[in-house]
Amino acid sequence: MRNLVIIALSLLQLWLIGCATTYNSQDFESAISNRSKLTLMCEKGASGACALLGQTVQAGQPMAIMQGLTNRHQARFVVTSPNSVGNPFYFFTSPENLRRIEASRTTTPEHSGFNIDQFEITDLKPGVKYQLLAIGSHGQLLDQREFGALDTQKANARFTVASCMDDSKEALQKEMWAQVLASKPDVIFLIGDNTYTDIGLGRTASLNEIWTRHYEARMRLDLFKAKTLIPVLATWDDHDYG
Repeated sequence: MRNLVIIALSLLQLWLIGCATTYNSQDFESAISNRSKLTLMCEKGASGACALLGQTVQAGQPMAIMQGLTNRHQARFVVTSPNSVGNPFYFFTSPENLRRIEASRTTTPEHSGFNIDQFEITDLKPGVKYQLLAIGSHGQLLDQREFGALDTQKANARFTVASCMDDSKEALQKEMWAQVLASKPDVIFLIGDNTYTDIGLGRTASLNEIWTRHYEARMRLDLFKAKTLIPVLATWDDHDYG
């Protein structure tokens, strides 16, 4: 009897997974211009739709997100995530706007286990707080971050310079980035050895090893997990190249 119950529960779980609502980009495109449709999606359990409506939602799959080159009116982003995330839909919201963002996917080595998406957001204004949201194919909120434009005309701007970021020193990295993020710099300069691609090898890293180590570092460093993104400008040094 007990075995029958276990089998029945397993079949029910498979049925529920199979019945999970799947959304495509057109579903969200039409919903963001129709609040009632977005509300209906939220009521059906699409947490991403709830987040787009301004509700507080727990993100289910935090990614590694970097806000890159940024000025007063536009910003570039790089999102690193495991293959299990699939192909997210990206949106950004402002006090008066909600818009879907088209991302381009970088080709990564076969069987790498991760994906890299890149996109640019324009028509920004200094001093305005924006939200970046990543939503999965079942409507679930994967990740959500706050960001802003970089006021290049600001007097007394604050910046951080960092290098030699050995992510194997996890406790030190967490302490360091907690201090940096708490200081709220306007921009961060990463001036080399941002990833130790050759750590523990005793030789030059292969291309696949370089890709993997950059992915691992992005996923580990708290800089790329920050709830409020800070523009990052970076260059490489010898360890970044392997």
